[in-house]
Amino acid sequence: MQRELSTFPLAPNYLHKLSSAGYITVDDLKDVSPTELSEDLRIDREDALKIIQTVRSSNGFITSIK
Repeated sequence: MQRELSTFPLAPNYLHKLSSAGYITVDDLKDVSPTELSEDLRIDREDALKIIQTVRSSNGFITSIK
């Protein structure tokens, strides 16, 4: 079973944006770049990078950031 993104220490507004854009589990972020995530969520690239880093450091599934 994939870990849901809602279990990570992310701000509620980011969790809502992730869910609305179809990002539900860690696997959904596996091949997403910070640029792509920022466009999908309509947030700064830096904020998208922080989201990816948080998930990676807490879960270990995402091994590289594009």
